[in-house]
Amino acid sequence: MLDGGNRLRYFFSISSTQLPGDTMPSYPFLAILLGNYFDKKIHTVTLGWNRLSLVLLILFAAILPLGAVIGLQMNPNLREVYPLGYWMVPVAAIIILASLLLVLKNQLYWFCTTGFGAMLLALILFGHIYPKLCEISPVKQVQKQFGKEEDFLVYQRMDPAFPFNYQRSFPVANNLEEIRQQLALHPNAYLLTNVRNTQVLDSLENWDLAFQRKSVFEDHTTKIYQKRD
Repeated sequence: MLDGGNRLRYFFSISSTQLPGDTMPSYPFLAILLGNYFDKKIHTVTLGWNRLSLVLLILFAAILPLGAVIGLQMNPNLREVYPLGYWMVPVAAIIILASLLLVLKNQLYWFCTTGFGAMLLALILFGHIYPKLCEISPVKQVQKQFGKEEDFLVYQRMDPAFPFNYQRSFPVANNLEEIRQQLALHPNAYLLTNVRNTQVLDSLENWDLAFQRKSVFEDHTTKIYQKRD
């Protein structure tokens, strides 16, 4: 039988939306488990197979900034923000320093340095990197290009962040007939969607694709169609 932590892990792995905050409810329980482990077995962290973990951790820290930069450059949607990867350099340095302290059997300083590194990583991720990534998200880019007062008609579905950021709801059409009905009520509306199959929208006469951008954290692309003058 799976315990609570494994249930959460498996649910997270099969979820269509996988965001960093999805596992936050498990953090307090994980902190209790780690606290109990370090209280009872901190003297064993450099013994046996743990030595291999230490070596792998140092190697991971050494390549972390380079891997982040290359990974961002390989993603066409994130290439413009690849310098964000360099913000991993101080985190990598702290991981390496903490690992060396552990090799020298200075467990107290290792523990404190690791804790400081974790707090620094959180500050960098949520204080700088995550806000920068949000700025290139489809929602923010749509706001910059079209503004927040424009009228939008959603075809089948959209990024859930749109109602939250625009602070309003949007009419939804699920087929061609409903699109025509809604456009009669909203003649100046743009057509907004993130469905993969856009044959219905592509078949509309006098409508052009005016915006297209892939989501930063999810596997879908936001598209906006504009009526031709």
